[in-house]
Order: sequence, then C-alpha cells, then structure tokens
Amino acid sequence: MLLVSLINDILDLSKIEAEKYTIEDESIEIQNLINESIGQNEIALRSKNQDIRVQADRDLPRLRADKRAFLQILNNLISNSIKFSSEGCEIRIAAEIDQNGRYLVTVSDNGSGISPEDLKTITEPFTRARAQHAHPNEGTGLGLYLVDSLMKLHGGTMRVESQLNLGTTVSLRFPTERVI
Repeated sequence: MLLVSLINDILDLSKIEAEKYTIEDESIEIQNLINESIGQNEIALRSKNQDIRVQADRDLPRLRADKRAFLQILNNLISNSIKFSSEGCEIRIAAEIDQNGRYLVTVSDNGSGISPEDLKTITEPFTRARAQHAHPNEGTGLGLYLVDSLMKLHGGTMRVESQLNLGTTVSLRFPTERVI
C-alpha cells in the first residue's frame, strides 16, 4: 500500500509540475469523504491507539471538487497527524462554512508540531519536518506539497499553524463558488 501511494504521489507531482493535472469537479458530500479517508487510515490509527473526532453538521452544503484529489488531501493530512502524534492521541477534523461563505476543513492534532524554521519550507517538494517523535525514514516529503498544490488547483488555500510539542492544525479553504 505504501509503495502504491508513493507511486501515485510521484505521478501526481509530475502532472502538477507539468501543468497537466486536471480537476474533475463533482458534487461531494464532505462527511462521506471524511469517513472514507478515516476508513483508509484505520489500521494506522489502531496501531497507535489513536482516535479521530469529526465535527461537521449533517446539513452542510455539498462541495464542488475533485473527489479523488480531495480524498488524497484528507489521506495525506490524516496520515501526517497519525505519524507525528503520540500513541493514544486524538485527531480532530472539522468542516464548516466560514464567515465569508467559504468551505473550511481543518485537521488538527496535538502531536510533535513543526518548528518555525521548518514551517517556512514545509510545502516544498521532498521537504520533511525534523519531528521528534517520527521515525527518520517515514514519508517522502511530498504530502503537504501535494495538499497545497491540489488546493491551489481548486482555487483554494492551505494554511499550516503549528507549535513544537503542542500540535498542528492544517486549514483548507475552498472559494465560495465551490459551495453548492
């Protein structure tokens, strides 16, 4: 599974860099996609005795986005939270419409966090934060670069807030025209 994921990430990276990645818009039910991503990460969650708490109103509007790309975004963020959080930690995912009418999705953890120095370069390809609790050979350094790139292709933004030893929150904002 890890090898397949790595190959897909590199293929997507190549398409994005060559400006050949096209977004296939469809109407997405956010809660269903969050649940699908959690299911795909279930083994890793169980292996570290971690739990995910989801906060999303059932009556949230649908999102116009590329389903495969958004699932990849969620999988990268959840995977990072699992890797960089201690055993037994809770990961939080929230979805809402913000005060400006944009779709806002956040993924938060109380893991090892990212240093201010690493935050400056964390969205560059093949860049990894020097986390205290992560295994030195885990990950390729493509996850946040791909998340950022896929968000830009949707006309959205990614923002990373983090403090060492306190955790990380990644906020994804989709423009109002993507809210259905």
